[in-house]
Amino acid sequence: MLGAVVGIPFQGMYSATKFALEGYAEALGYEVAPLGISVTTVQPGDIKTDFTARRREVTGPGVDDPYAAAARRAIGHMEKSEAAGSPPETVARTIERVLMAKRPPRRVSSGKAQQRVVVLAKHLLPDRLFAKATKSALGV
Repeated sequence: MLGAVVGIPFQGMYSATKFALEGYAEALGYEVAPLGISVTTVQPGDIKTDFTARRREVTGPGVDDPYAAAARRAIGHMEKSEAAGSPPETVARTIERVLMAKRPPRRVSSGKAQQRVVVLAKHLLPDRLFAKATKSALGV
């Protein structure tokens, strides 16, 4: 759910749903805390599943689309990253740790270190520098 922290180019609707879940979980956490209930969002990086192989292009960039080349580059980078993602067991272990915690965190990241550091970088770097690094990493 790193898409809840970083808006992913050419996957705006995906990012929007993740941002929404993050906000909902935070609000819910405040609401149910008096009942002794904790709410944690798990923010996994890329997980190696068949998600990438099953991706279908619904409305692809047209020949005259000014975004076509950038979209293809970005999606190509994402597909490589997804294919090299962490195994699903990584997230399962993270969820198990949260469930066993006496004081579960509000949010926790899971997956490869280079993706998990994105969460920290988003908070520490100036917006302009973070955006430049993100665009560079995705070829846009």
